[in-house]
Amino acid sequence: MSAHRQTRVNTVKLTLLALLGLGALAGCAGGLLRPAGTVPTSQATESALTLVDAAAGAVLSGGSVHVDVTTISPGGSLTQSADVTASGGRAVVTVDKTEHVTILFTGGVAYVEANQAALENIFEVPATQAEYYWDEWIAVRSGEKLGLESYDDLTSGMTLSSLANQLQICGACTLTSPTTVAGQPVFGVQAPLPADQQAPASARQVLYLTDNAQQRPVLLEARGDGGSTNRASFSGWHETVQLSSPKDPVPAWLVTPAASAT
Repeated sequence: MSAHRQTRVNTVKLTLLALLGLGALAGCAGGLLRPAGTVPTSQATESALTLVDAAAGAVLSGGSVHVDVTTISPGGSLTQSADVTASGGRAVVTVDKTEHVTILFTGGVAYVEANQAALENIFEVPATQAEYYWDEWIAVRSGEKLGLESYDDLTSGMTLSSLANQLQICGACTLTSPTTVAGQPVFGVQAPLPADQQAPASARQVLYLTDNAQQRPVLLEARGDGGSTNRASFSGWHETVQLSSPKDPVPAWLVTPAASAT
C-alpha cells in the first residue's frame, strides 16, 4: 500500500460504514437478527446486544434506506450518499472534494463511474488506464477487481442484509442515556472501536435507535477518535429506488491489468 493511501481518510475502501471503521465484522456476537418491533422498547429491560439485533432487523425489514456518511480527519475528508435496497443500491462518494465516484450495484454486478483523480488515487488504477476510462461506467463482476478494490469491497453494505450485518457492533456493548437526534427521541448502544482502527482506548462507536416499536437506526458515529468526525445517518425508509444497469459498460479487466490486480 502506498504512503499516499496510508495518510488519507481512515480507510478508502468505498463501502458503507466499513469505510469509516464504524461497522464491525459481520456475524459477531449479538445472536440471530430479530424482526423490528418484536422486543420491548424499554431500555432498562433490554440488553445492548438485543437492541443492536433489533436495529439490524429493522434494516432488513425496511424495504429501502438512505444513508449519508461523513468522515473528516487530519488525513482528509469523505462524504457518501447512498440508497440501499434488498437487492442492490447506489452510492455517490466524494473524497477530499476532488475525487468523485458513483457505485451502482444491481443484477449482481458492481458498476463504477469515477473521475481520473479517483481512479488513480482511490483505486490505484495505472495513470494510462485512468486517463482513458475516467467517467466511463466500469463493470466489476464477482471475483474481479477495479485497481486494488475488489468486488466484495465495492458491494459491502450495498444491500439491506450486508448493511444490517455492519450494524452488528461487537465487543463490550453498553447502553447510553436517552437523548434526541434530529429532533426525535433515541436511545443508544456504544462499544469500543475495532482494534484495527488503532484509535485511542477511550474512543467509542455509538449506534442510536428510534425510541419506539420500530427501533430503526438513526445515527452511527465514532467519538474520541483523535479529532476525527465519523457519522452515518439513516433516513428515507421504504422509498422507491430505481436501479438499472448502464449501457455498454467497460469490463473491469480492461481497466485493471493483471499485474496491478494482485
